[in-house]
Amino acid sequence: MKPVQPASAYLIFQSQIKSGQIEYNKEENKPVPQLWLELPPQQQEIYKQQAKEAYDLYKIQLQKFYDDNPAEKEKEEKLKQQRKEKKLITNSLDRTQIKMLEMTDLVMYTLGHLYIFPDQLKQTPKIKSIIKAGFDKLDEAEKEKLQQAFADMSGLQQIQAIKDYDQWFTRRVIKKEADVKQEGDKAEVQEGDQQA
Repeated sequence: MKPVQPASAYLIFQSQIKSGQIEYNKEENKPVPQLWLELPPQQQEIYKQQAKEAYDLYKIQLQKFYDDNPAEKEKEEKLKQQRKEKKLITNSLDRTQIKMLEMTDLVMYTLGHLYIFPDQLKQTPKIKSIIKAGFDKLDEAEKEKLQQAFADMSGLQQIQAIKDYDQWFTRRVIKKEADVKQEGDKAEVQEGDQQA
């Protein structure tokens, strides 16, 4: 069984307070952190030494555990790497892009088409609805394959995929807003011509 990381000096002190091993003036009703800070440095050092000895023993036991169970070490290192990549991803994306992580199958399906036909897929509502209709026809197994393909990519590739999808989607929205503004400007010019 994997050894459990030992308590810090403060936690050792806290557990002794709670268990009644250390007597203190309960009438003052001071919180444990304040009692720790008021503890003389020599006494704090005793707790720190206990914690250090326990941690040194823990490191030895942990190394022995990993020597006996190399698969566990690999598993933990993989989890650590996944957490690191997830943090990198969430720190590199804005809120809208982070929400796109919930629809990675659609992102991958769309990008597959965008990468194959980059000049033919303009950012229009019609193209988006065609892609969405094609995506909706996929069965669950095909969607899971797309999700797995996204999961198999490195963190940087995932970030790039989300940003590419977002850029394509956003350009369509910006273009649509620009067209509306341009039509509004034309209407104002025509209205001005009619008044003159």
